[in-house]
Amino acid sequence: MHIDLAYLYRLVVRPLVWVILAAYFLFAVALVVVRYAVLPAIDDYRPGIERMVGRAIGASVTIGRIDAEWLGLHPSFELSSVQVSDASGQPGLSLPRVSAILSWRSLLVLEPRLLRLQLDAPELDARRDAQGRYWVAGWEVDPQARGGSREGLDWLLAQREVVVRGARLRWNDALREAPPLEIGNVAFVMHNSGRHHRAALRAEPPAALGAMLDVRADFTHGWFTLDAADPQQWRGSLYAALDRVDLAGWRPWLDLPGEASRGTGTLRTWVDYDRGHVRAGTAQLALRDLSVRLGPELPPLDVASLAGRAELAPVAGGGYKLDLAGLDATTADGLALHPQRLAATWTPGRQGTPPATQIEADGFDLATGLHLADRLPLPGTAREKLAELRPEGRIEALRLGWQGAPTQPESVSGRATFSGLSIAAAPEPAVNDGNHPQRPGFANLRGSIEVDAQGGRIDVQARDAVLRFPGVFAEPDLPMDVFNARAAARKGTDGAWTVDVEHLDFSRRGVEGSFSGSWSSHGRSPAGTLDLRGTLARADVREVYRYIPIVVGADVRTWLQHALVSGQAENVAVRVRGDLDTFPYGTDKSGEFRVAGKVRGVTLDYLPEPLAEGDFWPRLEDLVGDLVFDRVSMGVDVRSGRVRVDRSTTVAMGRTRASIANLEHGPLLEIDGETRGAAPAFLAFVKRSPVGRMIGGALDDASASGNFVVPLSLRIPLDHHEADPAQAEVQVKGEVRLSGNDFALAPAVPPFSRLTGTVAFDQHGIALRNVAGTALDGPLRLSGGPQPDGTDLLRAEGTASAAALDFWWKAPGMARLSGRTAYKASVRIPPGKMPTVLVESDLVGLAADLPAPLGKTAQEARPSRLEWSGTAATAEKPRMDWFAGSVGPAVNLHVERDYAADGAVAATRGAIGVNRAATISGAGLSVSASLPEVDVDSLRKVAAEFEPPRDAAAESGQGGGAGVPLNRVSLSTPVLRVHGRQLDKVALFAVRQETGGNANWRADVESAQLAGRLSWAETRGGDGPNRLSARLSRLVVDSETEDADRGGALDESAADDQDVPEIDLVAEHFELFGKALGRLEVLAQSSDRGREWRLRRLNVKNPDAELDGSGVWKLEAGARPGGRRAMSLDAVLKLADTGKFLERMGVHGTMAGGSGSMSAQVSWRGLPYTLDLASLSGKVELSLDKGQFLKAEPGIAKLLGVLSLQSLPRRVTLDFRDIFSEGFAYDTIRAHASIADGVAHTDDFKMNGVNATVVIAGDADLARETQRLQVVVVPKLDAGAASLLYGLAVNPAVGLGVFLTQLLLKDPLSKVLAYQYEVTGTWTDPQVAKVGSAKVDAAGKEAAPPVAEPAAPPP
Repeated sequence: MHIDLAYLYRLVVRPLVWVILAAYFLFAVALVVVRYAVLPAIDDYRPGIERMVGRAIGASVTIGRIDAEWLGLHPSFELSSVQVSDASGQPGLSLPRVSAILSWRSLLVLEPRLLRLQLDAPELDARRDAQGRYWVAGWEVDPQARGGSREGLDWLLAQREVVVRGARLRWNDALREAPPLEIGNVAFVMHNSGRHHRAALRAEPPAALGAMLDVRADFTHGWFTLDAADPQQWRGSLYAALDRVDLAGWRPWLDLPGEASRGTGTLRTWVDYDRGHVRAGTAQLALRDLSVRLGPELPPLDVASLAGRAELAPVAGGGYKLDLAGLDATTADGLALHPQRLAATWTPGRQGTPPATQIEADGFDLATGLHLADRLPLPGTAREKLAELRPEGRIEALRLGWQGAPTQPESVSGRATFSGLSIAAAPEPAVNDGNHPQRPGFANLRGSIEVDAQGGRIDVQARDAVLRFPGVFAEPDLPMDVFNARAAARKGTDGAWTVDVEHLDFSRRGVEGSFSGSWSSHGRSPAGTLDLRGTLARADVREVYRYIPIVVGADVRTWLQHALVSGQAENVAVRVRGDLDTFPYGTDKSGEFRVAGKVRGVTLDYLPEPLAEGDFWPRLEDLVGDLVFDRVSMGVDVRSGRVRVDRSTTVAMGRTRASIANLEHGPLLEIDGETRGAAPAFLAFVKRSPVGRMIGGALDDASASGNFVVPLSLRIPLDHHEADPAQAEVQVKGEVRLSGNDFALAPAVPPFSRLTGTVAFDQHGIALRNVAGTALDGPLRLSGGPQPDGTDLLRAEGTASAAALDFWWKAPGMARLSGRTAYKASVRIPPGKMPTVLVESDLVGLAADLPAPLGKTAQEARPSRLEWSGTAATAEKPRMDWFAGSVGPAVNLHVERDYAADGAVAATRGAIGVNRAATISGAGLSVSASLPEVDVDSLRKVAAEFEPPRDAAAESGQGGGAGVPLNRVSLSTPVLRVHGRQLDKVALFAVRQETGGNANWRADVESAQLAGRLSWAETRGGDGPNRLSARLSRLVVDSETEDADRGGALDESAADDQDVPEIDLVAEHFELFGKALGRLEVLAQSSDRGREWRLRRLNVKNPDAELDGSGVWKLEAGARPGGRRAMSLDAVLKLADTGKFLERMGVHGTMAGGSGSMSAQVSWRGLPYTLDLASLSGKVELSLDKGQFLKAEPGIAKLLGVLSLQSLPRRVTLDFRDIFSEGFAYDTIRAHASIADGVAHTDDFKMNGVNATVVIAGDADLARETQRLQVVVVPKLDAGAASLLYGLAVNPAVGLGVFLTQLLLKDPLSKVLAYQYEVTGTWTDPQVAKVGSAKVDAAGKEAAPPVAEPAAPPP
């Protein structure tokens, strides 16, 4: 084809060139006009522009200034202070500066197109009114109206570049009644280049609400897209970031998921989209200290930290897969959620196929998930199911899928591996009787499971797992050391489930077994039907009770728990088949339940403590035999074993059978067998078992010899809590055949020898049949048994020799008994009470050489009896027993004893009555007697004969009576002899009392010699001194026993080791050896913790004289602790009338008148009341005035005697009848004497009278009662007297502490100027010899007699 280019040029090109030239020149002209005419004066058009823009947007617009210029070939405009106001005149949008560069493309599209639009620091007000309408910059905006927003977006995408800097947005929400919100520093940039668009937005909310909002977008659309503002046509990516957002702070303005009370978070998201569909996405989230309530009735979800990354990717079929990786969450209470992987895949349904969902989870902790589930808005049914099952453990891998909606899943299938898996069992039923089994549970399982619509399969390999069966076993938890199982479940067409157990192997606490079988939901109850068989390779019998179902009954299970103490079962076959509704098939014979195996080493406590009610039955040990559980019965056939009596005593068992016929109803344990062993072992069995209680403890202290073969039968009800008490009694039956055995009932009962006969026993007591033997050296017959009134009565008749009675009391005094007598005895044992023992005899044939009223001849009948009984211990009162006895009509005895919980005697009280009733008066022993004569000394001698030897008492347990303190004595007798003295017409009542832990005796005495009240106080443990107090109206000490008493006291060898009591004694009338001395008062106390005994006061007072003294008893100077002690005494005798005092002392007609005093400071070794004359030392001083010696017996001198400190002085008389016819009157008598080791010495005894002076010097041995004295008599011739009487009397009486030396000169004197005599010999036979006249010095004084210098007094 040929083209004519010239023609084409003329027709097309040239016209087109002219058109272009014309357009160019027109554009040039217009451009020149706009640039030089319009733009420079653009501000002049401002009012019109304001009106035009206002009409366009429907609001009032004001512009402060308009400037225009050219930037290259493009015109640019700048507007200042632009204000957009609403209809009310309120500003809605403030634009301080707006600049724009106009694009020439505007001419092509006939609308403004900008190369650049920039808004600086704009301020925009937006609000929502109470009616929910939105207002932006003063005009109403409808978010639902898509056209307007699409047009605005379309215009924005058409501009080359849009920039907003420093913008500020103010938001008010009247509908939410929220406070104003201001967002500042908003920056927006958008670049548009053809079909490629990029935008970025940054904003700063208030600092309290968060840090920065950053949004970025990059997208394109097709070349020929008609609506570029339609997001469905976009393809690109979106990025958004929120930093440190305060979730709770945004609640006033935004509706966030849940109700957050606190929490901050950061979010990063990347989204790829294509034509309205999300192609892929990634989100990173980090939250801290979040507390949000996701439902009004849910507890708050407190999250300490949450971080993770989510990936969204498309899958084939138009679905999506959401994969959560690196999820790390920690709650405020420490729970951590760290799943290794969480993923979900969703595929939409197509062509009638329902949508499908696949869940994948690895390493998910169920306990943490359950904790969080309580705070998540789950459906109510799901929440209830989770609360019911309470799953725990870890899902190692889970693949779960279904079709349809998650709320109505279909065709569910999956597979999971798990570890530590636990599912809670249903609660125990309200009526836990075994007929309401509940949903089982388990804990700590490991394995895998597969499920599908038809069933499933499970494979478990677990260690330390727990299976729970509420409503089946009393202890629903069955811990397993090892648990392996494999089972498959399938659902039949009828909807019933069948579970086939391929194998189930376990071991726990000594039990190891293997089972297989099947279970079906078919049955009369939800429990279904079970067909199970298996074997227990070994089983600890202590665990048997755990596998006994509740339906058997609590009593049987409790019995099995405590009765099977130890032992092993081996090769035990187990078979269960039938409907579980009637298990264990007691009445349903179509079912089968049987457990059978061998047992060895079994210890059976057939009546254990929970069922024994305080009884103790000896255990059966080392049992070997066969054990069988058959439906509701149990039986053990024992081939060998033994009965454990105590740690070292057993009884062998022959063939024995123990069985329970019905474990469900009225279980009764029946034991029938035969035992063999030594007799002591059987007695120990009786004592330690309730058999002893059944027979009243009659054999508790028994002993025997030989061997016994005892058939024994026991019937023990196990449901005693529900049964009739009469039927709940343990029944026992047996017998013992005696063949010459020796037997002792108790230590206090004489032993029996060569016994023959039969002893039968049951729970009601014992029966003796034709029992005979020997006891107490005489024949004995025993009989008796249960009586119609329910008591047991045993009788004994025999004879006893006196020699055999020393069985009870081995002492020399038993030899006072001789002969033989007959006796009868009985033991009555009431039900539930202590036995009563009665022994009676007339004692004919028995002689007793004892003081009255116990003595008797062999022919004399003295009916006597002894009875013993008591009351058993109860919850309110302890055990008590008593003795009552009599010997003839005169002597009666009654003793009661209380026991402590450990069986020891806690308290004893008793009474002895002689010719009186034996009446107990409080604790201790009371003695009441009325006798014509009581010789205490004689009774002491007899009692000493009946004191058993120390070793014999220890071996036989004698001397127990010493533990009964004597607390009360009442005695009436005309004559009482004690310690060689006699008291006449005695009435005595003494009581012992405990005060502050100390024993006090108080006695009221009335007799001819002693009357008043005495008190004796003892301190416990010797912590303080004993004390004697007495207030007496009279105290008479006879002289008949003086010498004997004194000698005994002086011979005391252990005085230094004795404790002298404190004394407080007052006697209003004191008479000593027939001498009425007046009132006596003695007060002595201990000090320095008993190391010293101080005589504070010694006072004897009468009208003629008064004696005062004090002293101390302590260690001698220089003695070691525990050495000898010495008594020191200071005494003063004040004489008002010496003559009358001598008359009072029994020295008659010796002296008239005379007054003065005698003082003494003496000491001696030993006790204060036993004067040791051999150690007596000290000094004595005598001073008498104005007295007269009366007539005396003839003789030059007569020495009447010198007594010890314990005695009162006797008289000394000096008679010079041939010189002084009527006696000698003296003016003064002065003397000093020193005593050293019992020897008194004086060299200045001087008596001055009208007619003569007498001087005495020398020594007197107080212990040997000898003297060596020199006496000088000097007459006074210048007195003009016709005669000279020189009388010398020395009478130093110092009660208990000073010696008395008396000297008497006799034989006639010749009338000489001076006479000298020497007195020697003993006091009882003094020798007086005249030695010549004495010399008188130039001063008229007589020369001192030739006597050696006296020894220095002791310190």
